[in-house]
Amino acid sequence: MVGRRKTLTPTVIVDFDGTLIAGNSLHIYMRRGVLTLLKKGRIVKAGKVCAAALARVSRLTTHLKMKETAFRHIGEIDISGPLRRLYRAEVVDLIEEYRSRGYNILIASAAYTFYLRGAIDYDCVASRPGEPECRSEQKREKVGEWLARNHSEAAVVVTDHYDDLPLMTIPVLERVYLVGPSATTVEKCRAAGVRFELLQTADVV
Repeated sequence: MVGRRKTLTPTVIVDFDGTLIAGNSLHIYMRRGVLTLLKKGRIVKAGKVCAAALARVSRLTTHLKMKETAFRHIGEIDISGPLRRLYRAEVVDLIEEYRSRGYNILIASAAYTFYLRGAIDYDCVASRPGEPECRSEQKREKVGEWLARNHSEAAVVVTDHYDDLPLMTIPVLERVYLVGPSATTVEKCRAAGVRFELLQTADVV
């Protein structure tokens, strides 16, 4: 007797910064972290985080190096409250509607895993200190590993940025939603042959 093939559960893959939240979790982490360091009298550490941010603005360092410097001096702190206040209701409504139909919801983010702790009510794949950032091809790889472990398949992608083109070009997708994308993101998606819908949110004109 031939065993039946287990049905794969369709999954909605959702970006975090600029998509599920109307903001940047790293900026929130760094601001909260500097304030925490100053309150503890750790002025030198706070200064090093500010210097890393200035170097990044001046294009004297990379995004990843700034992020690693901030983590080295700040460590893990709870920013779940500020992140939850930035949730986009329209995106939450969309993914909850899919969840009510039996879809998995997976947050896929370049943010550090501990940023998201307490800030989301869904499974996630994210970055970890000392490892390559969970973005672009690396994000697609981590998502693929999660899908395999959970007997699931990609069905919907919700994002705001062309960094997620490796996910948006998965052949079996049902739909792609772009949340307040830039003109560059729209152009790159069209050039890659991605068929997408624009998701309007109250904070995006």
